[in-house]
Amino acid sequence: FPIGEYSGVQSSSSSQQVGFWQTERFWKAVYGPEVSLSETEAAVSEIISSYLPIGCVMAVCAAVRHRWQRLGVKERPLLLLAMAELCRLNAQASDLVAVALSAGSPPALGDAAGIERRQVEAAFGSKVAMLLVDLQQLAAIERTVRTTPREGDPASREAVLSPGQVDLAMALLTAQKTQGKSSESLILFLAHKAAELRLFSLAIGTGLIFQGEDLEDLQLSAAMGTDVFAPLANLLGLGRIKDELEDGAFAITHAEDRSALRALLARDGEGLMLGAAEELRQALEAEILGSRSLTALRVSGRAKTANSTWKKMRKKQLQFHEVLDSAALRVILDAEDAAEAERLCFAVRDLVAELWTLAPGREKDYVSNPKANGYRSLHLVAIREGKPFE
Repeated sequence: FPIGEYSGVQSSSSSQQVGFWQTERFWKAVYGPEVSLSETEAAVSEIISSYLPIGCVMAVCAAVRHRWQRLGVKERPLLLLAMAELCRLNAQASDLVAVALSAGSPPALGDAAGIERRQVEAAFGSKVAMLLVDLQQLAAIERTVRTTPREGDPASREAVLSPGQVDLAMALLTAQKTQGKSSESLILFLAHKAAELRLFSLAIGTGLIFQGEDLEDLQLSAAMGTDVFAPLANLLGLGRIKDELEDGAFAITHAEDRSALRALLARDGEGLMLGAAEELRQALEAEILGSRSLTALRVSGRAKTANSTWKKMRKKQLQFHEVLDSAALRVILDAEDAAEAERLCFAVRDLVAELWTLAPGREKDYVSNPKANGYRSLHLVAIREGKPFE
């Protein structure tokens, strides 16, 4: 399979049309009888064909077919979930093949995997084989940490890793990254962990809560996700994977709170964000984009996650309506020189004040007074249709 020929191909857009793999019917099938291999292959093809050529799609599907036969019914959705995580990062074909061949609990190489390193090299290339070796070593590190004694009440759904365990895990995982001279295998590993926790959260959300012998493993997976894997993802700049890890852990430890907050955020946060973003884009096009000195401008938005909302409410003793940043917009800009960039930043601030009411006493000026690390930004809280956002 000609993976190397296309390894540099990148997507020009991460947007995709809704397909069968994104529908409620597909995910109900995952937890009903089971999704067939052909349906999984079709879903994987749909996800990756938006930015990879046919030769790479064929290689990834071949890896999916091989791994499918080694996974139990419960673990098979991991093939699709891990693909979805990595395609948001426009992952290369070799990365997707490595993730497919290492999905789930069986080893990635050897007799239990049904494939040896030399066979991987012959079929998919030496890079995939090296990634699988790295992923096996990272999985071994995780097993070492998971088997050490830990704190917490087994009946509470909140197992707690000791500081020593967290330090050990971080040291071993980052040392493995250094030894490999690349973050690539660690990124793939974290995508695996996010997919696993995503699978747990989907199971809990559909009422198939793991019980009995699975409870202790779930507790530990949540603790590892929150205390080890999410901080690592944050260090690597993987914000989406960090959110997935924390949300999956939150689904295990506080399923009811998560469900209630997600409903509130979908009602208030996401709709508010989309409407405000469109209004701001139109205003920027009319007032700012015509500036000849402007060299870059980007508007993005996000609804606060259920986990971060819950932590803020708990820490500051707030009710949901008192959380002022359940939705947030960000405008990033640059200009030909620093003084002009600063002027444009305040021009955007004035534009926001014209569009919406600014909450008094909530403005923070890190442009005139940068943080020690060089961070420069204006933070505002605006009120649109009676609802605050940052």
